[in-house]
Amino acid sequence: MTNQDLAREIIAGVGGDENIATLQHCSTRLRFTLADEERSAAVPSVGKSAVARTLVEADQIT
Repeated sequence: MTNQDLAREIIAGVGGDENIATLQHCSTRLRFTLADEERSAAVPSVGKSAVARTLVEADQIT
């Protein structure tokens, strides 16, 4: 899987690019604040790829 493929899978998993209100990153994490959390129902399934895990804390998906 290429980095672009992984990025597409992550974006689709959080409900598409139009659902991303904010995105922050550090060396090990991506932190999303979503416009509509209901559209992110697929987020746990992203873990089947190179994404180690997903966490939902307050209003962010990490």
